[in-house]
Amino acid sequence: MRFVPPVRRLVQGAFALFCLVVGYRFYHFFLWATGDGAFVSRPASVEAFLPVGALVSFKKLLLTGHYDRLHPAGLTIFMAALAIALLFRKGFCGWICPIGFLFDLQEAVVARFRRPLRLPGWLDYPLRSLKYLLLGAFLYLIGWQMDLQAIDGFMRSPYNVMVDARMLGFFLHPSAMAIGFFIFLFAAAMVLR
Repeated sequence: MRFVPPVRRLVQGAFALFCLVVGYRFYHFFLWATGDGAFVSRPASVEAFLPVGALVSFKKLLLTGHYDRLHPAGLTIFMAALAIALLFRKGFCGWICPIGFLFDLQEAVVARFRRPLRLPGWLDYPLRSLKYLLLGAFLYLIGWQMDLQAIDGFMRSPYNVMVDARMLGFFLHPSAMAIGFFIFLFAAAMVLR
């Protein structure tokens, strides 16, 4: 199916553009909320970037049947992403996720200039497994360890109420460690496959 890669890139690009527009609107909402700009409504889709809170909300939904009122879009987007992942395996990462789009573009750029180095299997496999280790830690801590009282405490915490603003602050004013980490990831992705 030769048409799939161009269609997939188009779909990925559209979602990436949508994410940029959402980020731009959220930044202007943040300016308004801090008294530095005109009113712009808060884009609910910014909650797509808050998967840990959505996982907590999902567990509460399973335990109580109550839908999260503070971040309902986050829970909705999380469940949609989960359904897509279960039905189409890598459908979310390969077609929707803007990070996947950036990595695909980076891989295309590297392929034009030179052939990337392949890591030996004994190193590649553990590095690829890190994301599953992180996922397992969150599933264990939230899915197994958090009881309903802890979930309610987290959901009412000032941190959870302002988590979207904190996320924006992270990207507007990243720490030196975060900048170094992103530079390392970019450099490694340019050299390795």
